Amino acid sequence: MLSLKRYVLLLQTVRPGPFISDLILTTLTSIATTITSVLIIRILAGGLGPEQFGAYALSRRILATVMPVSTLTMSMAIPRYVAISHTETERDSYFLSGLILALVPGIAVLLIGFVFDEQLTLILFHDELYLSLFRMTLWMIAGYSIYITLYAFHRGMQEMRLANFWQMCIIAFGPLVLTWFFAHVGRADIIVALFAGLMWCALIPLGIITFKVILRTNRWVDLSQPLRQMALYGLPRVPGGFALAGLFAIGPLLAPYFGSLKETGYLAAGQSVLTVLQGGLVGFGLVALPRLAQMVAAEQQEAIKKAVENILGLILHLGLFGVVQGLLWADTVVLALLGPQYQEAIPLIRVILLSLVPYLAYVMLRSVIDAVEERAINTMNLFVALIIALVVGVPVASSGLGVLGLALGTTAGFIILGISTVYYLSRKYEIRWETLRVREIVFLNFGLLLFAGLLKWGWVTLFPEGSLLVWSGIVLVCLFGVYLFVLWQLRFGWLLDLVKRVLVRGMK
Repeated sequence: MLSLKRYVLLLQTVRPGPFISDLILTTLTSIATTITSVLIIRILAGGLGPEQFGAYALSRRILATVMPVSTLTMSMAIPRYVAISHTETERDSYFLSGLILALVPGIAVLLIGFVFDEQLTLILFHDELYLSLFRMTLWMIAGYSIYITLYAFHRGMQEMRLANFWQMCIIAFGPLVLTWFFAHVGRADIIVALFAGLMWCALIPLGIITFKVILRTNRWVDLSQPLRQMALYGLPRVPGGFALAGLFAIGPLLAPYFGSLKETGYLAAGQSVLTVLQGGLVGFGLVALPRLAQMVAAEQQEAIKKAVENILGLILHLGLFGVVQGLLWADTVVLALLGPQYQEAIPLIRVILLSLVPYLAYVMLRSVIDAVEERAINTMNLFVALIIALVVGVPVASSGLGVLGLALGTTAGFIILGISTVYYLSRKYEIRWETLRVREIVFLNFGLLLFAGLLKWGWVTLFPEGSLLVWSGIVLVCLFGVYLFVLWQLRFGWLLDLVKRVLVRGMK
């Protein structure tokens, strides 16, 4: 009974600190955005029809491609510089500079696009019938610059509740509601126009913030220095967005030359594992960047070093468990969810899973690098990874492995990306690798793999595929619980710190 009371008291102390609260809320928002994106695609695919849906998909791809240029990566620069500002005047000057650098390129793309709209429509859509859609795409590009400036400012102010509110309204549930009511119209240009209008609505709260800033300054503010700082920070990071997109694109783009379209789909399905993972983890970077930037400005080097060590521990310990168990159960999941006709996708998915830990390292640590370093280190690492993916993938695919060779190339690129990311931070902060106890973790995962493998081998003859997936899920949950218990007994810093932040009231 005393033990029960003790656990009740323990549960009553569960109140995450500000960082964990923001992290949980932002992660849930990112997951909700991913889910609504899937629902929007599903509804539009049925409502627009194949041809109009293809045109809509191309419009979204244009936005994703132009986005690094149309925003000058102010989505990273504004939070960083707003967060490290020492005075309200300094913060206001960084906000106004970021506003200019984010909006001017977006408006420029809009104006240039309208000047050459007919020519660009023929180049991109191969038909003048899509002129209206192209024009609406231009409005959406400019609208996204407005939205991302508003979102970035709230990130820098560490007002993640407001930032997540606007994301849910403008990027997630707002478009879902519009899709639900207007997908039956069957016109992609109307859908894109509605989405663009939603993004332009961000001009109202952004205008209010800007008006308050201008009233506070009450005089001419010299923006030459902050404009220069933010431009030098943002511009070198623009190519990084193209390089990351290239890492995901080279496999599917080259796959038809080395295999069938069916195999191309398998490769894209394997890569979707990483994109789904990124959707769940992107919240960490959104919350961490401004906070780490403040720690850099305050010269809290030891605190940053501890934070980096904890992140590395979390990545290695949880990522290795995910890779090992994912490799074992990949065939069970694919066959149960997609059917035996997708059996050929299993080797490709397993190859992509090998890049899970390094890609996890890049996704979680890139914001750390952007916070502590003004140079575009991530951009350089991304281009090295892209070159490796091509140098490895194309020759291996040509040697007879086909699309599997391209998957190996992409995996090699992500491995190099993860290693270079970790290497930079470990050298900068002299990370103590012995604290991660790599050998013990490897042996622990090997033991869990043997145990799970024996269970799987025994169950294949006992359960049909559908129930096998359920039992496998139960086993994985139990194994993960055992794994966390052993990690707790080994007293790893990242796990102890996480429990402190959740269980200790008001702890930051």
